[in-house]
Amino acid sequence: MLENLKADKLMISLPHSLNEELKVFAKEFNVSKSGLISQALDFYFDTLDLELAKQRIKQNNKRLNLKEMKAFIDEL
Repeated sequence: MLENLKADKLMISLPHSLNEELKVFAKEFNVSKSGLISQALDFYFDTLDLELAKQRIKQNNKRLNLKEMKAFIDEL
């Protein structure tokens, strides 16, 4: 998924128990700990993005009909 992207190096601190779980899952899925963290963060950020979208829908009740949407797209 993210293997071919250029990577930045980070130094993080994890609780011991979380690091132990990380080791177990990385071994189980035959990926590096860094790879597993990258995949987990990617999934988590997708989840956060979905939650933000849901919140914005609730906050903004304005909906576009098809004609308005086409006009909006044409303006882009």
